[in-house]
Amino acid sequence: MFNNEFGMGSCLANSPCSASSSSCVGPGDEATCLAQDDYYGGDCAWNPGSDCSAFNSNEAGCSGQTGCYISSYSSCSSQYDEGSCNGVGGCYWDGMTCTGDNSTCAGTYGSGCSGSFYTGACTGTYGSGCSGTSSCSGINDSTSCTAETGCTSTYVINGNLPDGELYPDRTLWAVNDSSTNADAVLLPASGQTINMTTSLTLSTYKDGVHLAYYKDLGDCSIYNSNESACGSTSGCTQGYIDCAGYTDSTACTADTHCSWNGASCDGGVYFSNCSGSYVIAKNWYIFGRT
Repeated sequence: MFNNEFGMGSCLANSPCSASSSSCVGPGDEATCLAQDDYYGGDCAWNPGSDCSAFNSNEAGCSGQTGCYISSYSSCSSQYDEGSCNGVGGCYWDGMTCTGDNSTCAGTYGSGCSGSFYTGACTGTYGSGCSGTSSCSGINDSTSCTAETGCTSTYVINGNLPDGELYPDRTLWAVNDSSTNADAVLLPASGQTINMTTSLTLSTYKDGVHLAYYKDLGDCSIYNSNESACGSTSGCTQGYIDCAGYTDSTACTADTHCSWNGASCDGGVYFSNCSGSYVIAKNWYIFGRT
């Protein structure tokens, strides 16, 4: 219950709640790294990475590394042979002249590389959750108590409702009269419900409810085209017609299931309808609460 709401301190202050943590490693930028410190606390820190000076005298390496930039240049004249000259970015060997060996290494190269580049260094841990349960003593009704891990309700008053089938026109009031805040649990008779469920809890002193029993019925005609469902539903009766019962051709041919053979009506017996009513629910409905 303390996740993302009251912080690590509130979590640890409520026995037997305990805090869990996760590694800060993962984000590739400083803002996302530091944002992991949240309501739970944390000590995420951003290490900007390695110093780009590792690429000094390596112009291509410096330019190709995100976060690094060339901060100074040097003359290529310090390179005294063609192989060394051509091996440095930005330098070139200018060849020989007709007056003698005046070959030189010309141009400039990036000799200083500044900045830093990312190495995945988001370090530390942050609180990632609060687990456990709150104190059982602060919960004063059994429904909330039993829903809380580690808590057990010790005081419940059960009240059995009368069989609604015996008193179809009766309404009744039920009131929790326990000054100790014990739950009063109302239980309907077998095969019946209360507020369309198995029980109703009055969880506080003087909590009351006004109930009335009513049996909801459905018309079996909804199964007129389903012989099997009609036969398996209590209260419903399958209806059949025998084509042989028609004694004249007009009545016989008017029934699409039958045919006239010149002397009598053929077609046999077929399912024609489903009659009666079935129980949808036997329920105590709530008229009002106090």
